[in-house]
Amino acid sequence: MNTKTLALMTLATATLGCMVTPAGEVAASDKIINWTQSADLSTLDPSRAPDVASSQIIDQSGQGLYRSGKNNEPKLADAEKVDVSEDGKTWTITLRDNLKWSNGDPVTAQDYVYGWQRTIDPKNASTSANLMYNIKNAKALNTGEQTDLSALGIKALDDKTLQISLIAPEPMMAKILTEKGFYPQNQAFENKVGDKYGSTAKDTLYNGPFKVVGWNGSNKSYRLVKNKYYIDAKQVKPKEVHFQTVTDSSTGYNLYQSNKVDYTELSATQIKGVKSKPGYHQIKQARTQYLAFNVKTGILSNQTARQAIQRAINKAAMVKNVMSDSATMSKTFTPVGIVTDPKTKSDFAKVNAVKNTGYSTKEAKRLWQKAMKQEGLKKTSLTLLADNDDSSKNQAQFLQSQLESHLPGLQVTVKTQPKTARVKAMLSSQFEMVLVGWNGDYADPLAFLANWQTGATANFGNWTDENYDAALTAAQTIDAMDNEARMADLGRAEKIYQTQVPATTLFDVTNSVMINPKVTGVQINTVGATFDFTKAVKK
Repeated sequence: MNTKTLALMTLATATLGCMVTPAGEVAASDKIINWTQSADLSTLDPSRAPDVASSQIIDQSGQGLYRSGKNNEPKLADAEKVDVSEDGKTWTITLRDNLKWSNGDPVTAQDYVYGWQRTIDPKNASTSANLMYNIKNAKALNTGEQTDLSALGIKALDDKTLQISLIAPEPMMAKILTEKGFYPQNQAFENKVGDKYGSTAKDTLYNGPFKVVGWNGSNKSYRLVKNKYYIDAKQVKPKEVHFQTVTDSSTGYNLYQSNKVDYTELSATQIKGVKSKPGYHQIKQARTQYLAFNVKTGILSNQTARQAIQRAINKAAMVKNVMSDSATMSKTFTPVGIVTDPKTKSDFAKVNAVKNTGYSTKEAKRLWQKAMKQEGLKKTSLTLLADNDDSSKNQAQFLQSQLESHLPGLQVTVKTQPKTARVKAMLSSQFEMVLVGWNGDYADPLAFLANWQTGATANFGNWTDENYDAALTAAQTIDAMDNEARMADLGRAEKIYQTQVPATTLFDVTNSVMINPKVTGVQINTVGATFDFTKAVKK
C-alpha cells in the first residue's frame, strides 16, 4: 500500500474502563447493557440515514472495507488487502473470505458496488454522497448530469475483488471508507422487501457485529443482538445491547439513578449537581452546532441580514448559561482540534477564524437596519425550527431572545418537532432557520466543509458560491497530495463560509453524560459513531 497516499490525521479515541484480554479470548457477560438515545431512529438504510441516532445503530450493525479503531485510525474490516496504484488513483481491494450477511448469504464485491450506487443515487438524498465526489462520475450522477449508475467508478472484478477509480489521489480515503454510505448492500434482499427496506429491523440486512431486533419503524425501544454470521463474531463481547429513546433529561437521569439504564445524557442544569459523582463523563465530539439559514427565503436571501444575525448572538453567554460550559464557543464550521495547519503549526480552526464576525450588538443593529432598508421592510418574522428535546428547546429559546432583542423589527417564532420530523423538513428545505448539529465522519476539515458545496444534500439552505466550490475542488484534485496547499484551499473555503454566512456556527459540542461504572470496554470516538460496543462488558 502506498503509505504516502494513506497519510492520516487523527483525533483521540477513548475506551471506558480499558480491559486487557489474552489474545484469542473474549470475556463474556450475560448482563444486558441498557443505553439511551435522545432521538428516535429514522431509518436503518445506510444510504438514507441523515441523523446521529440512526447512524449510531447502523454503525453497530454494519461495516465497510475499513472500520474505525482506537485513535480513529481506520483498520481493515471487510477488506483483506488494499493495493493503491503509483498515481494514487486506482484502488484494488480484495475482500476477506467467508464474509456473510445476517441471513447467511455471502457478502460479495457486487454488494459493495450496489451499496455505493444507492448512496450516490440522487433519489436517496444521501448526506454521505458528497464524500464520494472524488470517485469517477460520482458528482455527475449525484447531481443528475448522468443517470447510468453503472458509470460510477467502482467495479466488481470478481466476487472478492473491487476496483475503485478516483479523479485524484485522496489522502483521506481509508478514513472515508469507514463511513456508512460506503457499506455494502444486498440487492436481492432489497428487491424482496421493496420500499420497506431499512424501515424496520426485519426489513434490513446486516453484515456488522450486531443485528437490530424489535424496531418496527416507530417504536422507542429496540435491541442490538450479536450477529452470529459476523466475520469477527468471536471478538464481539456483548450478546445484547438494549436501546430506548429518552428525550427528557429528567426522565433519563431518573432511569439512570434507578439502575434501569446505564447511560444518559445530561441537561445543562443537571451538570453542576453530578460532576463529582462516579460515572460522570464529558465526551468531546467532532460536532459543530449551528444555525442554518434557507437563503432562498425572505430576508435570509440578503447576505447582510445573515451577517447581522451572526453578530447578534452572544455565543459566550450561550455556552456559559445555556450549556453550563459543556461546550466551546466557535467561529469556524470546522471544530477546534480536528487538525493542525501544516504551515503555522497551529490549530486549523484558530488559524482560519475571521475577525469582526463575533458578537456586537451595535454592529448587528447597523447591519440589520441596512438589510431591512435594502429589502424595503420595517418589520419581518422568521421561524426557528428545532428538535423537541430539552437541550434543543433551551438553545432555541436563547437564540429567539438574542435575535428579537438585538435586531429591531424582527419577530422569531420557535417551532419544535421530534427529530425525525425536523430532519424531514430540513432535507426538503421546508424551513427558514434551523438549529442543527453536524458530526464529522472523519478527522479532516473536508468532512465538515463539503456540506456547503453547491448541490450537497447537507446544504439544506441551498447556498451556493463559485469561489467556495473552487477552493474545495482544488483541495480534492490539484492540491490533494500537497498538504500545505490543500489546507490553504480548505482555509480559504472556511473563511468564505464565515463571511457569507449560509449558517452561523454556535459552538463545538461536548456531551456531558452519566455512564454506569460497571460498564467497561465501550470505545468512544470523536468522529463517526460516538460509541462502539463490540468490546463492551457489564460487570
